[in-house]
Amino acid sequence: PANIMAIRYFVMQYGKVLGRSNKRFFNGIYVLITLNDLLVSLTLFPVATSLFTNREKVMFGSHEFCAIWAVFWEIIPFYSVFLVGFLSFSRLITLLKPNTTFPLYV
Repeated sequence: PANIMAIRYFVMQYGKVLGRSNKRFFNGIYVLITLNDLLVSLTLFPVATSLFTNREKVMFGSHEFCAIWAVFWEIIPFYSVFLVGFLSFSRLITLLKPNTTFPLYV
């Protein structure tokens, strides 16, 4: 629930800022980070259901599900690290060149 509230907050903040602004750029990055955190939480749901049912194969009984889940479990944490690194690099550029305005592609 907290991730959903955070996404809602940052999307509302993103819509309030008009024109080219770094605040809008960084709000877009925050939306992506909170969406990624929500995906991490959702990928842990099958693991939690298995642990609460005495390690029975609730969702992991299907080979297709296991394959899809494994791909998500490999990609999503790396994407999280990439987003935090991108945010840090963007902040560094803002500190070094305060008048820099980032594009609004996010």
